[in-house]
Amino acid sequence: MSCEVVPEMLRRRRPRQPPSAGQHRAQELAERTGVRKQTMAHAVDQLERAGYLQRRPNPQDGRSRLVFLTERGAAANTAGNATEQRGAELTSPEEVEQLRSLLHRLLTRIGDADPEARERLAMI
Repeated sequence: MSCEVVPEMLRRRRPRQPPSAGQHRAQELAERTGVRKQTMAHAVDQLERAGYLQRRPNPQDGRSRLVFLTERGAAANTAGNATEQRGAELTSPEEVEQLRSLLHRLLTRIGDADPEARERLAMI
């Protein structure tokens, strides 16, 4: 994800609401994670290019598309959930917030200091 997308998602203070299995519109994902629709659309674009997501036409509304996890995305989601659960067992909510803040600061500084690194981060 880009330097701009990740920090915006990290800044959100809403508890994460894991998506249920199946499909979602990007707008629903944005609402659940507390980011702007444009930010989510950008993130979905990048995750789709990386092979974690796939978009398909919405059979109930031809104007929209639904977002699905690919096999690769489901595996990453499972691993991420397990890591998040283990981290929650070992840390406090305050420490998690401190980590988010530090990650935001680090990504911002990397992007500001090195345009090539900013481009590489955009490919994640």
